[in-house]
Amino acid sequence: MLNCTTLNPELNSPYDDIAHRVQRLKDFTEQHGPRWVISEWPELLYTPAVVVRAVKVLGPEWIERYYPQHAERYCPKREIIKVPVAVAFAVPEAIVEQHEPVVEGVVVAPAVVEPAPAIEQLAPGPVKAEGSVTADQLMPSIAPAFRGLEPVPTLITNDEARKIRAERIVADLIYLHAQGHRLYLNSSVLDGRFREMMSADTLDLNLAREFATIVSSKTSKWSGEYLATSVLNIPATQQVHLCQLATERIRRGRTRLLAGEAATRAKLECALRQSGDAKLIRHVPLWAKLSMCDSLIKLAVDRRSPQEVSLLLKAMTGQEMSRSDVAKKLKAIDKHA
Repeated sequence: MLNCTTLNPELNSPYDDIAHRVQRLKDFTEQHGPRWVISEWPELLYTPAVVVRAVKVLGPEWIERYYPQHAERYCPKREIIKVPVAVAFAVPEAIVEQHEPVVEGVVVAPAVVEPAPAIEQLAPGPVKAEGSVTADQLMPSIAPAFRGLEPVPTLITNDEARKIRAERIVADLIYLHAQGHRLYLNSSVLDGRFREMMSADTLDLNLAREFATIVSSKTSKWSGEYLATSVLNIPATQQVHLCQLATERIRRGRTRLLAGEAATRAKLECALRQSGDAKLIRHVPLWAKLSMCDSLIKLAVDRRSPQEVSLLLKAMTGQEMSRSDVAKKLKAIDKHA
């Protein structure tokens, strides 16, 4: 078990799941490095509440050092500093490295790179010039539902909410197409303009954005559930992977199950200690994720499917596991659950 008293008083409560995750983020990052964390524990970085708490507790400098792509989004921007020309060359070296002075008292500030719009970050792109690598670039196959994106407001009442909904739909369409979801939309849908949107080998992003904007507009009456089931014919097991294009039952159930991961871990740890199998506790993080994936698939199709659990685990964490290994581990979990 991780020691929850080694950081800040904010992390002292054993009942604060966010604090536990921040502690894990710190320990794992400093022990194994950020790339390992991004590969093995992506949920620590794809949960905004965890990153926000990490900035507060560990400090912006810690985030900037290990996860510069998150520093751009979550760390407060430094105040603009005015450096008079007369003293520009008297600035200490450490400050000069951060703030390049310019003439005539022009504003000097650290270079702040505005993060690209969320929809543009969904596809893998080139490494940034300064050498940092974004989590999206390292894990382009992570499903939209598990990227830690801010939820779409329940009530779509303004243009900003409609824009967010459209972005989530585009994210889902990109992922669906990458996973091989191919179909011709019914010709009656939007006068047939988008009939071949999903059927081509290459997804036309401009067309996908136009589609998402139209179905998210003020005049549209189409819900994400209607789009998923009646327009795009997305299988229920695939809907589990998506942000917006899913039934209300799947979206609500997924939110509930994801929120219960910490409780599942605690329950498994307790069961292993009581049964005398404490040596197996090292498997609990993986078992908890497999248990969650199993519950999500059962939510979608009301049955256990090791194959679908395997696919969902990869979509959630990037970790591959064969169907047979999944089946064996689910049996072990059943034994101790």
